[in-house]
Amino acid sequence: MDSAQSDVDNVLKVASALREFNTLRQEGIVSEQEFLEMKAKLLAVGKDELGRSPSGDTLETLVEATNEMDSSRASRISFADDGGGDLVSNQKELDEANDDALDNTIAVVQGTWQEIKDALGDGVAETAGVILFKHIFRIAPQALALFSFKDCAGGNVCDELFENKTLRKHAAKVVGTVDTAVGMLKKLDKLIPVLVNLGKKHVGYGVEPAHYDVVGEALLATLSDALGDGYTTEVHEAWAAVYDIVKTTMIGKNYDYMDATYAI
Repeated sequence: MDSAQSDVDNVLKVASALREFNTLRQEGIVSEQEFLEMKAKLLAVGKDELGRSPSGDTLETLVEATNEMDSSRASRISFADDGGGDLVSNQKELDEANDDALDNTIAVVQGTWQEIKDALGDGVAETAGVILFKHIFRIAPQALALFSFKDCAGGNVCDELFENKTLRKHAAKVVGTVDTAVGMLKKLDKLIPVLVNLGKKHVGYGVEPAHYDVVGEALLATLSDALGDGYTTEVHEAWAAVYDIVKTTMIGKNYDYMDATYAI
């Protein structure tokens, strides 16, 4: 198995296990404390292994985490008052609910993105990109220093900056990447290696973990601008969830030297 496929397998295993345990929390089957403890274990596995083949010890940890969930599920799921109920069918319902929730999130993200593309037409990449970068520099003006066009307006964040051809080209490229990622949400096995490699490249650009939060906030603000009243709570939560996966995957284990922790 090559390293990219290993990355995919690890991310999918951890994400699936975490999603399942979160469902058990939402159903009241496990406590908040149990969920947080299991989340810490799963994230430790994901962070340790993202970007390289799993070791025997790590696989054992993942198996233990999965077994613990199975044990909790078997001992805690409440059955019907008459003694009926089937653990297998109950679990099947939970799995189907998880799949439905993921499908709905993807549908919301892809549907609203298509609305924006239809509204802005052929110029969607550049138009949305400029709005995105206006929000980025509004939130973190110091981030300008990371870009090749940092001196085009005397190092200032101003109208002149956003008319710069280099900025507009780069902004369009970023939105093009968003478009590609949104289109691949139902093909995670292909999307995750792309994000892993993109994250590694961004380390060389001087990007730090905190910058991902800035971009995430700016992206959500851009979507709000574009969708107006259509930017509902459901839309916000769907995009936030998807971006969190993108952020976590791109950060990977690239910043271990900073002893940073990242939340899914």
